[in-house]
Amino acid sequence: MTLSQSVCEVLRAHVVLESECIDRMYLNVYVPQLQRVGGVVWYLRGHLGQRFASTATVAPKTVAFVASIEKFVAEQGVDLVSFGRHQRKDDITQQYLQRFDADEGILYGCRAQEKARVVRTERRCCARTGMGYPWVDGSAMVSHYYFYCVDDDFGPFFLKFCSYFPYNAKLCINGNEYAKCQLRKRGIAFEALDNGILSCEDPKALQVLDRLMTGRIFFLGRTGQVQLIFDRRVNRRTPGRFRTRVITEGVTPSLHVDYKRSRIKRYHNEGQSLRTETTINDTRDVGVGRLLRNLPELRRIGFAVNRRMLEIEQLSHDRALGEDAFQGLQRARHVDGQRAPALRFADPKDQALLRALVMFIFVARGFTNQDLRQAYAVLLGLHPGEIGPGRMSYELRCLRLHGLIQPVPKTHRYRLTKLGLQTALFYTRVYSLRPGLALVSPQAPAESPASLQRSFRTAERAVNTWRDQVKIAA
Repeated sequence: MTLSQSVCEVLRAHVVLESECIDRMYLNVYVPQLQRVGGVVWYLRGHLGQRFASTATVAPKTVAFVASIEKFVAEQGVDLVSFGRHQRKDDITQQYLQRFDADEGILYGCRAQEKARVVRTERRCCARTGMGYPWVDGSAMVSHYYFYCVDDDFGPFFLKFCSYFPYNAKLCINGNEYAKCQLRKRGIAFEALDNGILSCEDPKALQVLDRLMTGRIFFLGRTGQVQLIFDRRVNRRTPGRFRTRVITEGVTPSLHVDYKRSRIKRYHNEGQSLRTETTINDTRDVGVGRLLRNLPELRRIGFAVNRRMLEIEQLSHDRALGEDAFQGLQRARHVDGQRAPALRFADPKDQALLRALVMFIFVARGFTNQDLRQAYAVLLGLHPGEIGPGRMSYELRCLRLHGLIQPVPKTHRYRLTKLGLQTALFYTRVYSLRPGLALVSPQAPAESPASLQRSFRTAERAVNTWRDQVKIAA
């Protein structure tokens, strides 16, 4: 098994299915006014008629709320499981899913102690006057009630209630499970992963690699600047945590990128697909509000983060490819027993030779020894007669063995190859060459998002179209 040479090559040759979707999405269920201390004080004094704000009067409401939950569990005949510490809820849910044979309904309920923001009053004293006053707000370990369910459209989901005032709740749905349900309803066959899709008759989703070892190339190099991925300015005064980590557990690595309270995780899903998860825990990290109407913008940002991460990995990791391409021109080559001297970047003669090649981009018939000799001599500041045909034949053989030109069949003419066109343009215009040469190499994918790659391909298509129009074979 051979490890692929670059991220570009992996994306071009080994991606068999690709998908983008919102994975787990948490929807908060709450009363907005009761999320602020001032609103709670108004509720206790204005609505409940208390003289002093105290959460003691909501204790009966808490008891009644918990009692109604347990009554509902008993009436529905579902299990109420008490989760232990460090116990995985997903593992228990999978056991219940395997036994569930209805289209939709409640799998089970559970109870767990979790830390939550709650509203409660405490007796405190003013340091200046010594008088007591009620203090509202705080956090505590309280009971939470989960209901794991199955929906005909959305698949598995859960609803979590906090048993303490103001009784906030969370609804968690999963975009991958929704996609599976819709595929089943349409009768489209697919092969499912634990939280994704491996293959599909109508492929429009999921980035899946055909070999596990192929995907490991995405963990051998990592992005150094988090701000490039999230497209947000980060400096020494920016609060939060910004880092990239490669964690190796056994032989399967995972990549973690932290940006404030948001993070990206890349790992192998069941050893078959490469999965990139962007988790935005606080929408303010990316300049978006928290209301549900902001979901389309949040979705756009999340997908853009994933795509940008791949783009930056191609540019950063594929420096090795650019280095190989660059060094290939700096060293002599031996092809079929023939030696081609190096085309050294800093050599004025070689720079002039490549500049001369650029002049023949739009010459559909190609160029001859004499054509190139005249352009080459002018760039060197010489008279065309000072460079003989033998000297030019030597240079042409060098260009041909390096793969920059090819002979036109049954003629004494030559034409630039795709590599020759791209290399000559880049070689003669950019001094800091090596990272960028990866963008114009043949291994770079056609769908590369880099503007430079797109420009080269546009120019190439334009030249080829023009040649076809004048009825000259390219």
